[in-house]
This record gives sequence, C-alpha cells and structure tokens, in this order.
Amino acid sequence: MNLRRIAIGALMGPGLFLLGCLSAQAGPVLNYVGNNFSFAIPTYTTDNRVMATIELASALENSVTDFAASAVSYSLSDGIQTLTEANSTVSSFFVSTNAVGAIIGWDLRVDSAATDGYIQTCGASSCFGLVGLTGDFGISELTGTVVSSLDCPASIVTMNGGPGAGNVCSPGTWSAREATLIPEPSSAALVMTALGMLVPLARRKASVRLS
Repeated sequence: MNLRRIAIGALMGPGLFLLGCLSAQAGPVLNYVGNNFSFAIPTYTTDNRVMATIELASALENSVTDFAASAVSYSLSDGIQTLTEANSTVSSFFVSTNAVGAIIGWDLRVDSAATDGYIQTCGASSCFGLVGLTGDFGISELTGTVVSSLDCPASIVTMNGGPGAGNVCSPGTWSAREATLIPEPSSAALVMTALGMLVPLARRKASVRLS
C-alpha cells in the first residue's frame, strides 16, 4: 500500500510542477485612479474621472525615464466611455520610475477606434504638447479644443466644443499588484490527461512489487 502511494506521488509531483511551468506568464497589473474633472462639457460632469487598469507584458525596471511600456491588456474609463484593447489603440504609453520601481511620471493616451475620441492621463514633465502641464482628459468626440496656460498651476483653462472633460495640474495616483498566474486551458488539459494515464500504471507496478 505504501509503495503504491509513493509511486503515485512520484508521478504527481513532476506533473504538478509541469502544470505550474505551463501557466500563462503574466506581468504586473497597474491601477490608476484620477482626480475628478475640474471642467466638463455635457454629457460629462465634474463627478467623472479617469480610471485605468493595465496588465503589463513585463515588470517595470527601477529608475527609468520615459520608458516605453507595453500593455498586454487594458481598460480605461472616463465615466462616459470605456476603452479597451478591443475597441481602441494605445498611441502613447511612457513611464518613469523611482529607485524602487514606483511610477513617478507618465504619459498614457488611448484612442477610440469607433470615434475620434480619446482618454489621456499625464504626470510627466511635458504632456499634451505643453511643457509643465499635467492632468487627465476624456473626450468622447473630438469636436473642440482645450486651451490652457503652459505651466502649473494653470491660470487659463477652457474647453471649446465637446463633449469632453478634464483637469490640469492635478494628476491621480498609480498602484501595482502582481497578476495571478492562470494555467492555459490547453496546457492544463494536457497535463491532467497525462497524469490520468500514468496513475493506473503506477498502481499496477506497485501491485506487482507487493505480490
């Protein structure tokens, strides 16, 4: 009986290890929470804000400047529109980190594939084509323009056209967590099938040794 358990365990151990190795390798997940918009044109309101969840292809390095990050998947919302990899494209995604890898500067813009709208958040030294300007914007239809001062704090902030909203000189915050490794269905099925075939064999070998 003990030999049978040992034989089955000897096969299960490598099988479970292989299953872990075949898990889908995922990078860290970044979460961004922006501050409420300070100006808005309906259907936007100042209760809206930019929020984002982004899964990276690999971990961010420490002490990098304007690093071109690569997103495996993402979801950005401004309270009116939600843009993902299924309905938009990333036109800009640069980050800067400190000595422990925390994000201290960024420029992220995602453009809608269905309209000429976009969502953008920026906490870098030069954003929106203006030096020293930071903040968030959400525009569901690009029918107007945003005018602001060149430096923070901004003395002039207006939006023409719309619908859209934004805030300037008030960027939000980032947090990060490690993604959960999920076994790929095909790999998991392959390993489990192999284990199902090997366990009876181990039982038979153990029975022969006991006899």
